[in-house]
Amino acid sequence: AAVMAPLYFLGVVQFGGGGSVEQQQQITGTGTNNEQGQQQQPGLKGTASSSEGASDSPMQVKPQVDDEENANTAKDDTDGATASKEDSGKDRDASDEESNAGAPDDILPGNDAGDDAKETEGGKVNANDAAVSEIRDEDDDKGDDGAVTTPEETSSVAESTELQKDVETVEEKSPVEEEVNTEDTGGAAPEASLAEDSAGAVPEEDAESAPVETSEPTPEPTLAPVVDTRPHDVKVFEALTKVSGDEVHVEGSPQNKAAKFMALTDPSGPREISSPLFLQRYALASLYYSTAGDDWKPCLGCNPNARPFLSEAHECLWVGVMCLGIGKVVAIDFGKEGIGMTGPLPNEIGLLDSLMRLSVPNNKITTIPRSIADTPIVELELSNNEISSFPTTLYGKRTLEKLHIDRNNFEKGPLPDFSAIPKLQHIQAQYNSFTGTIQPSIGTRLSKLRNLDLSFNSLTGTIPPELGRLERLVRLDLDNNKLTGEISPDIVSMSRLITLSASNNMLTGTLPAEIGALASYWFRNGLSRDKVIRLDNNRLSGELPIELSDIHNLVEVSLHGPENHFVGPMPQAICEIMTLSVFSMDCSVVDCSCTVACQCIGDYSPPAADEDAVTTGEDEGPVAADHANTADQDKDVTVTVEEESGPLEEENTGEITDATDGIMSVLKGISGKSIEREGSPAYRAAQWIVLFDPLERAEDDPRLVQRYCLATLFYSTGLHRFLNDADECTWNGVICDENTRMVVGINLQGQKLIGSIPAEIGYLRYLKSLDLSNNNLGGTIPKSLGQTEIEHLVLSNNSLRSPFPETLYNKKSIHQILIDRNLFTGSLPKWALIPNLTHISAFGNNFVGSLDPELGSLTNLRVFLVSSNQISGSIPEEYTNLVNLEKFEIAENMLSGEIPPALFGLPRLTSLSLANNHLSGKIGRLVRNMGSDWSKEGERKRKYVRLENNYLEGRIPDDFGEVEDLYLVTLHGNSLQGKMPESICELEVASSGFSFALYKLTSDCGNVDCSCSKACQCL
Repeated sequence: AAVMAPLYFLGVVQFGGGGSVEQQQQITGTGTNNEQGQQQQPGLKGTASSSEGASDSPMQVKPQVDDEENANTAKDDTDGATASKEDSGKDRDASDEESNAGAPDDILPGNDAGDDAKETEGGKVNANDAAVSEIRDEDDDKGDDGAVTTPEETSSVAESTELQKDVETVEEKSPVEEEVNTEDTGGAAPEASLAEDSAGAVPEEDAESAPVETSEPTPEPTLAPVVDTRPHDVKVFEALTKVSGDEVHVEGSPQNKAAKFMALTDPSGPREISSPLFLQRYALASLYYSTAGDDWKPCLGCNPNARPFLSEAHECLWVGVMCLGIGKVVAIDFGKEGIGMTGPLPNEIGLLDSLMRLSVPNNKITTIPRSIADTPIVELELSNNEISSFPTTLYGKRTLEKLHIDRNNFEKGPLPDFSAIPKLQHIQAQYNSFTGTIQPSIGTRLSKLRNLDLSFNSLTGTIPPELGRLERLVRLDLDNNKLTGEISPDIVSMSRLITLSASNNMLTGTLPAEIGALASYWFRNGLSRDKVIRLDNNRLSGELPIELSDIHNLVEVSLHGPENHFVGPMPQAICEIMTLSVFSMDCSVVDCSCTVACQCIGDYSPPAADEDAVTTGEDEGPVAADHANTADQDKDVTVTVEEESGPLEEENTGEITDATDGIMSVLKGISGKSIEREGSPAYRAAQWIVLFDPLERAEDDPRLVQRYCLATLFYSTGLHRFLNDADECTWNGVICDENTRMVVGINLQGQKLIGSIPAEIGYLRYLKSLDLSNNNLGGTIPKSLGQTEIEHLVLSNNSLRSPFPETLYNKKSIHQILIDRNLFTGSLPKWALIPNLTHISAFGNNFVGSLDPELGSLTNLRVFLVSSNQISGSIPEEYTNLVNLEKFEIAENMLSGEIPPALFGLPRLTSLSLANNHLSGKIGRLVRNMGSDWSKEGERKRKYVRLENNYLEGRIPDDFGEVEDLYLVTLHGNSLQGKMPESICELEVASSGFSFALYKLTSDCGNVDCSCSKACQCL
């Protein structure tokens, strides 16, 4: 396979890696001699690096893929290597093919053994060639073979290849001014040409016919070079206009600000237009201004070599920027935490003609530019942003391998045509609003696909049997959709699939016997991988196939759910699977208690609990144990303690000696007699504490209780494998106070937890933050949480049920309650009784009843999200007292009546979403005051108004367009009349040039025509 020169992280944020200071010095040529700097850059002359040299560089840009996904060893990949370069017009040397054929796969980002060339729309581009190509290879004066024909250009090329000695060398002014044009192949790039044709030069044919002087040679006439005497800033703006169009001249646009930076304010001094990296610096400046760079909060301290954006340093040293040795940007990666980027990615990103990775998750980016297809992009990571559409220009993109667009705001509609991006290996599109079906072509055209996650959308139809053709697929996650039909034998027998997850759908039929062949590839090749099957909460039936026992290293099987109607006894072969950690089932249908991994979830009734209850302490009286009240929380859990649980050598006999009676007495005081019920989480945790825990904490040690409660939580949710002999403050997801070493936080979001939250968690007295979101937890919220100092309760996206614990009422410590996307029913909780609440998120449940007028007393409330429930009644007038409210979203309910006029004008409101209800009346005239406090405080916030699909009537207020930074207005599906107000028609329309202009305006154009605005969509 072709080999790419190492990619040096000259300015990367050190969230998860990067080079040391010494390595950075070697790269940039500082702190070392030039010879050392050159030795750090193998392959710059177009020769293949050895595998040894490649592995020595810790700074190569490589896709971040889980270990099991990278298990495609020589046994996996047998594709033949191709080393052709179709657009070069000539074949490679045989010697080059021979040397590249033996290069290891992992040198190229995301490369498979069968992928030896990265391909773009303009043809295949070998990654090594990309590393050694000159700054632009479209110079008019180059011949077909790429030879440089002028001494001046030869000098420029020599300088660029010496960049490892001094990264600024590429800034040397070329004696020939370059013009900025756009390549025919896309991706606006500078094209070198003579500023003026050499008028007066003797044509070759005339020179041959001219008379020859024999006495003295006539000196050849020379012309003085044409010198452009215009000011530098004028030339810069002219050059950049050819790239970005008139946006460069629109005062205040990102392109205008970036152009001013390049022409006037760059602290490193004006960069000559002829510089090969002129457009690169401009593109990065455009990114900065387009995404509110002044508000970024990057981690400058994470990398001592990183410099702020727009500083005097070379752009390769700017934070988050990674470059090749020749100074070309190959990656932009600000880490996983988010830095506060807001707005669209600019079209100028397409000028980065070596960009292979763009990783900007957890921000507020709104658009993916079409020009991204002009780059050789390999990894596009845009998770958890505000993107609403997918650029079709990426269809046919043959370099793209990793695509993460999960947790965005994609509008309801079909999935992007992923099958049109033929080299995709990783697709993450979960937590969006995609509808429609899963395209069968994904299975027939994406032969290299390894990960497919489409969970938490609204997809319908069947799981296409064609997905079974994906021979390299390792993970398939289709949870929480609306899929129907039977599961094809082709799906359950995929040879490399180690995670098959399709919980919370409407799948029917039986489990095919072919499931025994699931993930068989790994065992056949002597490789160990844990296998997981999650099919709970569907409509499956029939007997459990005994072939489940044929799956090697099967650790989890989840089949519970009220509509899964399995029959018959549990096959003994399944009972004897030694690797099982979790086997969840409705035990009233199929009793799984023959295995210690059994978790009975559903209608199964355990033995009645006794009078021993979890108590709240001396002064508060008893709180009935959740074990006693909720079957989901009192199940025959779980699992034997595996080797991963710590250095456990002896078998648990269940025997308690006199020496440990004191400890058992303490633990029984917490959990009651449930601690004696063999197989329960409390029993398993107590056995581990008493018999196996090497720390052996004394019964009077307050951290004994803490350790036991965490162990109970881990057993109750399937995380027991993380138990170990270290201090519990180092356990996965546990946060402790640095001084007291008491637990103050638990963050286990997205850990695939199942089971329920145990009541013992209430004994973590100092617990302030609990985040168990994005899991598959059932049961209820423990009442015992009222005993803690809880401030932030984050339980979003699980399967939790009512009731909401009344013990949390009147707790002054609580600020945030996030319980959205669960299975809560009944009336909304009495949140007005929790006086210091600032955030309430309960959308996506099944709450009924009306909105509580008392909620208007929570003057600190900033966010109230209860969309997608079944709430009826009207919007209480008292809600206009919520002067600090920023987001009020109650869409997709059954609300009626008129909207309180003052609600539109709340001074800090940025998002008002009332769509898809039965609301009537008129739009309040106070709307012009919406969110007005932000500008008074010197801040800018986009404003969103969603009113579609109601029964609103009358005229749209004339001053509606006076709302500052109005970004989105949806008015269709109402009975509004009259003209669209001029104040809206005259608003600037969002483009790559504006972060706060009007982006979308919808209307029933038969009633109110919005075509006066370019943002108009007639619906």
